Amino acid sequence: MQLRAYLARESIQVLDATPLQVEALLEVQGAPLPSVVIGGEAINATLWGRIVAHYAGRAEGALNAYGPTETTVDATMARIEGPLPRIGRPMANVRCLVLDRQGQEQPEGVPGMDGYRVEPQEVAQALRAEPGVAAAAVIAREGTGGLRLAGYVVASMDAPVAAGWEDDVLERLRVKLPSCMVPATLMRLDQLPTTVNGKLDMRALSALATVHPGSYRSPRDATERRLAEIWAELLGVDMANIGLDADIFALGAHSMLMMLLTVAIRDAFGVELTLRTLFDAPRLEAMAALVSSAQAVVDSESSELEHMQW
Repeated sequence: MQLRAYLARESIQVLDATPLQVEALLEVQGAPLPSVVIGGEAINATLWGRIVAHYAGRAEGALNAYGPTETTVDATMARIEGPLPRIGRPMANVRCLVLDRQGQEQPEGVPGMDGYRVEPQEVAQALRAEPGVAAAAVIAREGTGGLRLAGYVVASMDAPVAAGWEDDVLERLRVKLPSCMVPATLMRLDQLPTTVNGKLDMRALSALATVHPGSYRSPRDATERRLAEIWAELLGVDMANIGLDADIFALGAHSMLMMLLTVAIRDAFGVELTLRTLFDAPRLEAMAALVSSAQAVVDSESSELEHMQW
């Protein structure tokens, strides 16, 4: 890899990288890596062990930096050593709190969803340990029945992949893991999607998770199709993934994007919808119905005004 050769040639002393980038650097032969600060996403236990081994007995070292994505800053730091991944302690002038969904501070040791503490990275690690799996990722998605896990795997080149292979992988997981840690769905991909920064693209995975063969319902009229186009433009996802049952928040929407959506709807349909109204109707079918209702009101008011003028 050219980057590893460049690091050695230019005598780079400190590198800031994502776990996927460090993993790629360790795959190729070359001079020892410089000190590295790793952030952007969680480090799985397998990669953690490889990093520990790479820096064993050296003056250089590796740090795991953790922080909120929304502000792209580091909040905690830990030296990568020992057998298990950890995020370390708060940095200077930083406090870290564990909160529940209502924003209330949690006491130490309180478990998460349904009385179990489930870490998607642990489930992904279990998937990567399965025969024939070259790479894996797991995300938690909010559904009508609460949180559920969705898994994604890349088969190794020599894997005997046939129809039902994904089901076989899940069946083996059920033997090894508690039911709460087994993904509800498993999708095989040619490769895991990544962002331009080399991080796992969670938004792309969320978009893939909304496609359910046999249950997908495509937009039916001009309003639904135009609204789906607006979603696709704002979210940066393929319109083919946006059916009537698609949830805009499951596709990666946030409050700032929803504000942009109100403007896009006003420009495209000539109606004003409040943020609260959109938040209460996150599915495409329901949101399109709101747009149609608002248009009907506007048309009716325009007709009455014209009648009064005559």
